[in-house]
Amino acid sequence: LDCLLFVGGMSSAVSLIVFSMVWLTLLLLDRLFRWARLKSYCRLASRVHLRVGFFNLKFFISKSELAGVKRLLSNSCFCKFMLDVWFSMGVVVTLFSALLMVRLLLFQLASLFALSSTPSSTSTLSSAEQSFLQSNSVDARTMMVPVIPGFNLPWTRLPMLVVVLLICAVAHELGHALAATGEGVPVLGFGFFLFGFYPGAFTELTGRDLDGLSTWRKLKVFSAGVWHNVVLAAVGSVCSGAVLQLARRLHGSELDGGVWVRSPAFVEFTTTSGEVLLFTAGTVIRSVNGCEVLNRADWSRCLLQAAEPDQADNHYYCLPHTERLRRLLHSTDYDRRLPADDGPCCQPTLARSHWCFYWHRHRARTSFHCLPIGIFDEEEEELDRKPPPVVNSVCLLAVPADHDRKLFRLRALFNNDSRLKTRLWIGSAAQLHAAVRVDDNPERGDVPRLADDLRQFFSCVRSFSLTLALLNAVPCYGLDGQFILRALTACRAGCSPLRRLLTELAIFLCTALLLFCLLLSALAYFV
Repeated sequence: LDCLLFVGGMSSAVSLIVFSMVWLTLLLLDRLFRWARLKSYCRLASRVHLRVGFFNLKFFISKSELAGVKRLLSNSCFCKFMLDVWFSMGVVVTLFSALLMVRLLLFQLASLFALSSTPSSTSTLSSAEQSFLQSNSVDARTMMVPVIPGFNLPWTRLPMLVVVLLICAVAHELGHALAATGEGVPVLGFGFFLFGFYPGAFTELTGRDLDGLSTWRKLKVFSAGVWHNVVLAAVGSVCSGAVLQLARRLHGSELDGGVWVRSPAFVEFTTTSGEVLLFTAGTVIRSVNGCEVLNRADWSRCLLQAAEPDQADNHYYCLPHTERLRRLLHSTDYDRRLPADDGPCCQPTLARSHWCFYWHRHRARTSFHCLPIGIFDEEEEELDRKPPPVVNSVCLLAVPADHDRKLFRLRALFNNDSRLKTRLWIGSAAQLHAAVRVDDNPERGDVPRLADDLRQFFSCVRSFSLTLALLNAVPCYGLDGQFILRALTACRAGCSPLRRLLTELAIFLCTALLLFCLLLSALAYFV
């Protein structure tokens, strides 16, 4: 373990050194080319106002490059009308986003403080299960999780992060530039910057012309960036779903490859039998308790979802009414309408191999049965939520048990079989996560893997663009929300000092709230 920690720390240190050396090389090359007065470089740097510093780079497109957009808007009344409608919709969406984000920040603040105390619903969980839930759900219980390459993002995903952030930033700033041009405000330029590995963009407007606009026209300019990010998030969501559906139509079951069990998985079924084989190497797992598994990330997410204390199994298990099942049902029929409080349906000695099921007989009474879960291994039907009209079969519903035990329903392909089968197992998500080592299915072709990458890319566009929109809607210093709030509370003449003071106080409080939530999120995630 010490060796692994040393190697992991050394890998992060090497990555940081390489990253610093790249920036130092860019800085030295910039200084060298300027000192040597390389004409082509100096001409390009002068045209785009290139500035290179340590860990930052900035260049600027002057208004001459944006003149074509201005000419198009001035010559087309239809384009001008459509832009007016477009950015008016943006004002409404941005104001709603601001209210939503402030509410979410207050909710997150309460959730982060609640992390310090153990919820009463999880007090009966084992220590391993509590550890699994806390270590895997901190980012779900905190709304904002900082993305830092090398910590919670693999370095291999850094290029995708840079491209996604650049797309989101460009869409945001183009919104401001187009809205300002439509309102007759001169755009001095449009630029990009790179701080470390985080890209961004900016728009420079003339403040004098902007101050002369009415309140509504100001709001259209200030809200345009948030509005464009919301639209981009919607486009990313649609594209992500479209890629998945298209790939499924073209490649069918090849895309639904699930996760591949890379080594035999042994788990404990009973206290006397010890560990038994749950999955052989090469088994392909497709779902956990009805949660679809496409890759390793889905596997962890589905286990986390199943581990939540309030998750009940609402799945009906349908079996042929065989002689063996008839004997089992007859021998374990408790004939009671509700589980008794004075004792469990299954005896403690059967707690790891049997589960309590019930079914309705003749619509008059409910029968409870303690059945071995092994009888469901050959189940081929996936029937949820309601008992289906299956002829000559018995459909039983799993009875919720204590928080320390869960009934896991694992749908998988065994021994290269083309038919999905169900394997039931009783235990905890932490045990299952530790026992079953999975990888992405190696039998999937290049096209399904490309579909996964595209789906992940568009999902990142959706997430980052929506986050950028909501953050900028908050009235904080350095964000668009402060200008929106000032435009709403501004008056042309005779503004009282109290009005301006209350506006600045609101911006200060929202800034403090956002910074405090970001700080607590980082502490909750990394500490």
